[in-house]
Amino acid sequence: MKTSGLVFVFLVSTVIQVVFSLKCTPPTEAILWDPNPEKLVHSVVWGYHNTTFTPCDSGDDCNTTDDSFPVQLHPVEMQHGSVLRFIPSIHEGLPFTMKSVMVDEEGFLTCNASRTQQVTVFESNETIDIDARLLTPGTHYFIEASDGHSLFECSLGLRIKVVVKPSTCGSEGQDVTCGGQGLCATFQDEPNYKCLCCGNYEGAGCEKFNPCLSNPCGRRGQCEQDDEDPEKFSCECSLEYYGTTCQHKRENLCDVIKCQNNGTCVGNSTHFLCECPDGLSGSHCEVDLNDCSPMPCENGACVDERGGYQCHCEPGYYGDTCSNQRLGCSLNPCKHGGYCEDLTSDPKKFQFKCHCLPGWSGKDCSNK
Repeated sequence: MKTSGLVFVFLVSTVIQVVFSLKCTPPTEAILWDPNPEKLVHSVVWGYHNTTFTPCDSGDDCNTTDDSFPVQLHPVEMQHGSVLRFIPSIHEGLPFTMKSVMVDEEGFLTCNASRTQQVTVFESNETIDIDARLLTPGTHYFIEASDGHSLFECSLGLRIKVVVKPSTCGSEGQDVTCGGQGLCATFQDEPNYKCLCCGNYEGAGCEKFNPCLSNPCGRRGQCEQDDEDPEKFSCECSLEYYGTTCQHKRENLCDVIKCQNNGTCVGNSTHFLCECPDGLSGSHCEVDLNDCSPMPCENGACVDERGGYQCHCEPGYYGDTCSNQRLGCSLNPCKHGGYCEDLTSDPKKFQFKCHCLPGWSGKDCSNK
């Protein structure tokens, strides 16, 4: 059937699967490993049908890396060791004669049959089971390469991509039982089967027990597995909760919050605040503020102290911020280069002594 210049192709896929007992329920989209792959048959109708539909709707696209793709049969994803069967479609009451060949990806995209491996020696209108030796793990491509059939051509859609999936379950993919603690399964567009572990088990073969996988601490804490006994765990609870599994909620966070440097905690079940002494800051009063910034000492050096500061004043100045000038030597009373000595630390008392240079005398060295 032709639609808008294209011929669409329909794939009939029949899967015969043996179901075995499970210890946990897999996701609905999971495909389980079949212990008897030779009984698992993928049947592909190799031809056209009169049903109108969108091709390649398995996996939404034939090519997930490109928005455009050539018309083709629906891709097949199959378990390694299962059967791939090509069935010729019926045309005007008779099955058409097909000649399927295996090609590389370039041959698949361009319908180039120059580098091929024949599936059958001659053209045939019989059902064909593809040789299992051709279906090694990986991606394979098949196209129609018969002569004399203008309606049955690769370019019109008679080509198919087949992905053969091996097992990676357990050590070297040999334990498809996943140690009895999981399921060997795959999902669409995945390259192989792998263990989906049940409960608290993990690892390539579900051989590792991890009590934290069941999330015993919930969203209220972080679970940590015991290094010495892997079956044990501990919960590192968030601030608001406590208990072996963080199941209890605190009434007041100040029960566990310790404000530093004599800070006072004020809080409830969800919040806390440390009220800090002067000169301290931070969520726990752990930050000593720099009381020397900005510079408080006008005429001296500032030394920062816990909760305050101290000014070391320059000569002639005094006060908490060295803003007061002394009344003695600060007025430079000694003349002619004489050296002034304050006789008191009390700035209110004007007591000083001048040490005069040779040749000068007097209280202020003014006498010659």
